[in-house]
Amino acid sequence: LTVSGSSNVVGGGAITYGLSSIGSGSATINSVTGFIVGNTAGSVLLTAYTAGNANYQAGSITQVVTINKASQTLNIVLSSTVLVGSSLTFTATSNAPVGQGGAIIYSVLSGSGSATVNPATGEVFGRSVGTVTLRASTAGDANYLAASFLHPVLIVRGSQTLTFTSISTTIVGNSFTASVSTTAVASSGGLITYSVVGGSGSATVDGVTGLFKAYRAGTVTLYANSSGD
Repeated sequence: LTVSGSSNVVGGGAITYGLSSIGSGSATINSVTGFIVGNTAGSVLLTAYTAGNANYQAGSITQVVTINKASQTLNIVLSSTVLVGSSLTFTATSNAPVGQGGAIIYSVLSGSGSATVNPATGEVFGRSVGTVTLRASTAGDANYLAASFLHPVLIVRGSQTLTFTSISTTIVGNSFTASVSTTAVASSGGLITYSVVGGSGSATVDGVTGLFKAYRAGTVTLYANSSGD
């Protein structure tokens, strides 16, 4: 903001400008041009002054200048894809100076997919395939207004790893139920089925229940498979 002062006479001396604090506001001013830069919201007192000259006495005038809160803009530029069962941290930036503008918090708006987010860090964890909307928001602070930004996030299929948790040794005539663990999110990953490939031994397995029965000593290969979901 540039302010200008005028005199009721011509040739009354050069006009200079100054600021003084009268509240919570602060600003700087170019004493010659009157160019004001607001630093913090509130009020300051502007003084225009002339020392006069050989023909006119000195004179001054004051005016209260109100510095309003500035608007701010949030933005997220990171990739918009997250794998199911994996996490990715999104970081929102503000055009407010570092340390100003207020704390940024994160939330997930519902969509065709599902995900959770750490409200403080922006770490998004994908739970099911589809899309969700990530919302970054700040309530603002003493100098900057509140702001928010919506960022679409695509949740895509993730890979999974199966690991046998049942025994790997048995005796002829005995049976056990094969079991596996998966890295897929709970209740997802698809139906797991079982099969046996012959070797020097002989055995059968129920493809659905995983019930394994040994018939001849030796080795066989037990497979667990998931078709995904």
